Amino acid sequence: MTSRPTSHEASPRLPNYLDASVDPETLTHSKGSLAQALVRQGLVRQAMRGGGDGLPLLRGIVAQTLAGVSGEEQVLVFAERVWCLRQLAHTLRERHGIEAHVADGHVKGAEFEELKERFDAGEYPVLLLSRIGQEGHNLQAASALTHLDLPWVPTGLEQRVGRAARPGSRHASVATYIPYVRGAALEHVVSVLAPRSGEHHQILESFQGVPASESTVATQLGEIIGQVAEHKAVEGWAATAARLRVAASVFGS
Repeated sequence: MTSRPTSHEASPRLPNYLDASVDPETLTHSKGSLAQALVRQGLVRQAMRGGGDGLPLLRGIVAQTLAGVSGEEQVLVFAERVWCLRQLAHTLRERHGIEAHVADGHVKGAEFEELKERFDAGEYPVLLLSRIGQEGHNLQAASALTHLDLPWVPTGLEQRVGRAARPGSRHASVATYIPYVRGAALEHVVSVLAPRSGEHHQILESFQGVPASESTVATQLGEIIGQVAEHKAVEGWAATAARLRVAASVFGS
């Protein structure tokens, strides 16, 4: 598998909210007092136009990227926050004319099965999955994965990857996109997830002979770990940067 992490500068940044760093418009749906205060102060509105085309920065970049590859690729998009998926799907349809569907908890079983069958048949190019669709589904027609956010534990990431990278896949490799705003919440998630993954795979290697460099987590995070470690070191987080470099060495990066 190949990984294509990309980072982008943005201002203002809202690092306390994973969903805000992915797509600040999600805060307009939040019942949290801090989120509502940010909305009232107009900060969320500014961030929603921060990409220069009237869209939040990350959503605009991801939509453009997926629109560019959708003619040749079948793409799965993952996120924990349903509103991030819905807003991206809306942008793909309205701005780029790309047929995209969201499978979340509001989608009934029969409707989900139809979405999977149509995706597998190549009838539309982008299927966006909330947590409910990230385990137990065969979507091996996909040739590209996009993580709008990352889970906190290795098994969550492995379950996502397992939707496409599985025995019988139609593709020799599956490309991965991990777009993120530099300095925002995804870097913190990586700083937690990568060391956990390194420890997990060191245990597997010891008892089961599974090299960490061959794990799905390594192929997803190997490149991005170095980027985040460098940024943490520049910001003065020396201990965090050191842990990340240890995890990267476990993965052979």
